[in-house]
Amino acid sequence: MIPAFREMGLLYEHSKPAETTAAAKCTLPPVLTTAASHSARDFLGQCLGRTAGLGIFTAISHSSWSPLSASLLTGSAGALAAGTQAFLISKNQIGTNTLAQKTAVALCTVTAAAAGASILALGSAQPVIALAIGAAATTAVSLLKFCLHAQADEAEISDTAKSAVFCMTTATSLVTITLIHPHWMAAETTLVHRSLGVMLESGIVELCKSSFERLGPSANRGALTFNGKVMASLIGLLPYASATVILNGYVSGLLQPGHDSHEFMDLWAPLMVGALSNALRGAANAAAVYTLQQKGIQVRDSDAGLVRPSTGISCPDANIVMQKTSVRLFLSCCRNAVYFYLREKGMSVVQAGCLAQFSYAFFAQSRELIFDLMQGEGWTEPRITARLDPGQ
Repeated sequence: MIPAFREMGLLYEHSKPAETTAAAKCTLPPVLTTAASHSARDFLGQCLGRTAGLGIFTAISHSSWSPLSASLLTGSAGALAAGTQAFLISKNQIGTNTLAQKTAVALCTVTAAAAGASILALGSAQPVIALAIGAAATTAVSLLKFCLHAQADEAEISDTAKSAVFCMTTATSLVTITLIHPHWMAAETTLVHRSLGVMLESGIVELCKSSFERLGPSANRGALTFNGKVMASLIGLLPYASATVILNGYVSGLLQPGHDSHEFMDLWAPLMVGALSNALRGAANAAAVYTLQQKGIQVRDSDAGLVRPSTGISCPDANIVMQKTSVRLFLSCCRNAVYFYLREKGMSVVQAGCLAQFSYAFFAQSRELIFDLMQGEGWTEPRITARLDPGQ
């Protein structure tokens, strides 16, 4: 009996590695599980936020709330959201040590706040286009400074020049666009109500993203330098832009009635379809961060793990949630202003939706980068190491 048991034990031991190997083959790669986790969390937050925001929009649209009071509320929120972003970015990127720097920061803040108030209160598309041109010009100047590696004594001049470029290009673009299209008030009377819905939607989405950030495996974006984060955003741009145009623009537009409806059931299904594009964005960005860190490209912390393990739902930092909400709110309202501007020009729901979503994708993909700039991050300058002459 004993030899028989021994043979059975040996047989079990020989079969155990085979079972382990078979189980290992069935395990998904970490990059897939991480991407799926990001996708599911983003989709859940989008569904909750969009449903709540749509409920507020439809309720206010059918109420007798004074348009003036709604415009004052949304205008104040727009000024606060845009002004906060401009102040934090300019303060951290330009500085506040000298009078020139303080003046530059003040100009950027006032310019952005005025534009934000106009966009949310009136639905004006002119400030959206002007700010986009100003942001593009300022980014070009920043890249030029990075490529030329400005010396320390030239840093103050170049940083203050960013403010001058932003304000001048924004003002010039605004005047030019206004001369072409002088009517600032959007024809869509419920655009202010949509902005109120977007305020609630943005807050819920960012609250969910921050609370569920470590629910399931997650990519360690903080291990990358700012340059690496820019690369990850560029890698994920094409999948997201394609998805948001197809789902948010085309498919969602086909599901809507031929006119701009204000009914909950007319808009809920298209919004849920559009949420799928954000799920794809989360997966693509997570995969991009994982791949860059795995290959050691633009890694800030080489000791950080590729995947952060799940720690469950957490209580987020209220200040971070508010800042991220301001970014999402402002960009979303800019997209809505552009959409209804195109509708006024005679485009159909599908055509205006596709074009507005395409332009929005470039800025929406940069939401995290905007927040990073608000925290003081920037282009990672190469460090020059002084070497001793071996002959000395």
